[in-house]
Amino acid sequence: MTLSSTHLLQAVPGPDRSSTLDNLPNEVMSTIFEFYTSDLAFRTTPLTLGAVTQRWRDIAWSTPQLWTTLFFSSGYRQSSLDTRIQLAEEWLHRSGTLPLSIWIHVLPPSVEEQHRQLYYALVEALNQHCSQWHVLDLKMPRDVLSRLSLSESGCSSPRIKELTLASDTHGEISFPSLSRLKPARVVCHRIQLTHGSLTWSSVTHCSIAFLKANRILELLRAAPCLSQCQFESVQRRDIRRGREEVEHVTHSHLESLRINFSYHEAETYVLNNMTLPALKHLDIRAVVCDFHVEPLISLLTRSSCRLRSLTIQEHDYLDEELVSVLQVLPSLEILHILAGFAEENHEEAFYAALIGHLPTEETPIPRYSQPLLVSLRHFSWVGYGAFHWNALLNLLAPLDPDSNRTRPLELIDVQCIREEEDPIPYIGRDAVEKILKLKGRVGFKLSVEDEEGDRKDLLEMSLGLLNGDQTYNSTLLE
Repeated sequence: MTLSSTHLLQAVPGPDRSSTLDNLPNEVMSTIFEFYTSDLAFRTTPLTLGAVTQRWRDIAWSTPQLWTTLFFSSGYRQSSLDTRIQLAEEWLHRSGTLPLSIWIHVLPPSVEEQHRQLYYALVEALNQHCSQWHVLDLKMPRDVLSRLSLSESGCSSPRIKELTLASDTHGEISFPSLSRLKPARVVCHRIQLTHGSLTWSSVTHCSIAFLKANRILELLRAAPCLSQCQFESVQRRDIRRGREEVEHVTHSHLESLRINFSYHEAETYVLNNMTLPALKHLDIRAVVCDFHVEPLISLLTRSSCRLRSLTIQEHDYLDEELVSVLQVLPSLEILHILAGFAEENHEEAFYAALIGHLPTEETPIPRYSQPLLVSLRHFSWVGYGAFHWNALLNLLAPLDPDSNRTRPLELIDVQCIREEEDPIPYIGRDAVEKILKLKGRVGFKLSVEDEEGDRKDLLEMSLGLLNGDQTYNSTLLE
């Protein structure tokens, strides 16, 4: 429970107030107290129980199950900080030997320089209970966080499952004594753990920001059990490590990868030097840098993976590039296109390719020999401007000219985002009529964000306009 100034007052028992509960055995009272502190979670604290009577206080203080979750933040008056830290130390001591879930968030500017020694003492109290760490979530100034360590005397068999570390500055940080930790989940923000700071062999989920490109490959080698990982703002590789030849990484268990690159060099380096045969879900983007599809296509082709879902940013791709990526993904079931600008027609080639396998009067010999996205079940688009509603219906075209077999679409989800002065991107009459005919076979979730930020049903609004409903006072877009 969060240690606020109010809770300090609740730590003092009040006058004796007898009730029927006082006739219950201590063991029953302990069980009731456990329900009290668990049911209402963030709004209750065992300190409240200790403020009722001396007997309640004695029972609560001797029930370790009440003290296994601790929340501590710096968002309160600093004048009570030393008392709150002392109370946190006592809290940890009352947990006995039970697994601990601890959240401590004390980042600048709320951390004043004269209180650093107090925070050092708080970290030392954590260290003394390292064998009990189960969930550890620490957001602290770098110099405070760097004091985290395993107590030599009391941490022979650490049991941690989730580890989250964040600091106020970017860069590497070393925890040599944490090398015995074997967490299943690791989250790091603004810091990079040095190679020997953890045992990665048990890690199944990780999320790390601002990681160097070569460190990603090192992590994949060190964490063979990884099934889900997220790398945000991937940086250039560290050239200070030398120009030694890269050892290609094949990771056989990674199923879900979210990665965005801040440098083109990082994208090329990482994608060209790993193979992911088990990959099923991929979210890949570029941040303030150009994206090149060749390394991505190389990875997907080399991995021979049966990718099920793909999330991309539309503006990362030009002309036929998105089509080239999708052509190597016949197993794709879910496609999310984000941050699109419909009026710029960046996706024209994509929508044309959806029917590019069908002959027309202009092209009796189809451009593509095979249909695109034959397994697609869910298509979503989020972006700005008037959407290509008629082009969207190309998703529902036949997969071959001689039958009515179509993509197994279950949902088409389009979310149009409006700037304050933008017109409402109403759906045209022809598209509305076609969508209504198909609604029994395919689910449509077509929405627009209004001026207040609320989402409105765009199909319902377009129908209202077509039926003369004066509520929608705008011009129907062609």
